[in-house]
Amino acid sequence: NNNSYKNMTCLKKPLKVIFYGEPGVDAGGVTKEFFHKITQEIVTGDLGLFLIHQDTQQIWFNTLPVCREWEYMVVGVIIGLAIYNQVICNFPFPMVIFAKLLGVEVGFEYLGSAFPELKQGLQKLLDYEGDARDLMLYFEVSETCLGETRNVELKPNGSSIPVTNEN
Repeated sequence: NNNSYKNMTCLKKPLKVIFYGEPGVDAGGVTKEFFHKITQEIVTGDLGLFLIHQDTQQIWFNTLPVCREWEYMVVGVIIGLAIYNQVICNFPFPMVIFAKLLGVEVGFEYLGSAFPELKQGLQKLLDYEGDARDLMLYFEVSETCLGETRNVELKPNGSSIPVTNEN
C-alpha cells in the first residue's frame, strides 16, 4: 500500500546522529564519529565477536560459541549503514576476506594474510623431509579466546588421526 512505500523512502535518507547532551547540528562529522565509536567498540570491545591477531593487528571471527549469528548480522547492518552514509569504517580484516567477497578463489597463499604463524608452520611441515609421524601431530588444533582454551578437531575423530607424509 501507499503507506509502506512512504516508510521505505524514509530508509533512503541520510542518517542524522545526535549525541545526548551535546548541542550541534550533524553536518556529517557527528555521524562519522558515531560510526567510528561503534566500530571501535565492535572490534576492540568486550563483545567477543572478533579476535585481534597480535602481530598483524587484523581481526578474525571468534570461533568459540560466545557469539551468536544475529550479532554478526547486526555488524553487517552497521557496515551497510556506514557505506550508505558514505562513512569509511576501520574493520581491519585480512585480505582473504576481501578476496572471498570479490569471488576470488583462495588457497594456501592467502593463509598468511590471516594467520602468518599457521602458514609458516604448515609450510615447514610440507617441507619436512623426515617421517611426519615422528612429529606426533594430529588433526586437531588448540584455540584460546577470552581466557578459554579448547581443542578443535579438524576432521571427524581428528584427535586420534596422526599426520603422516601421505595425508
